[in-house]
Amino acid sequence: MTTSAAGDRTDGRAADGPAAHGAAYDVIVLAGGGARRFGGTDKVLLPVGGRTMLDRVLAACVGAASVTVVGPRRPVDPSLPVRPRWTREDPPGSGPLAAVAAGLGEGRARRGGAGRRHAPA
Repeated sequence: MTTSAAGDRTDGRAADGPAAHGAAYDVIVLAGGGARRFGGTDKVLLPVGGRTMLDRVLAACVGAASVTVVGPRRPVDPSLPVRPRWTREDPPGSGPLAAVAAGLGEGRARRGGAGRRHAPA
């Protein structure tokens, strides 16, 4: 496990719950994009019910073995039990397929069988 300068977990795992005990799935959150249809407003930081969209998504990821956000690093609620890993697609801004590829390399779920298995789209 690594920590940030503030001492927060940065290993992409939930602090407790199923993720801390070998959950069988990983989460990739695509949080990039230029927000052209939103006039440049950062969608993931928009408030919904008093919390940012990003915080709401991360709160829903509590059972995951790992959580990776692909996009520019943004502030998250420090009280959330999930501390995501952050990564970027290469090159930044190259689209959702490159973002998914960047996120796939960060997963930690236990996998059985001969290869990686992913949930159907």
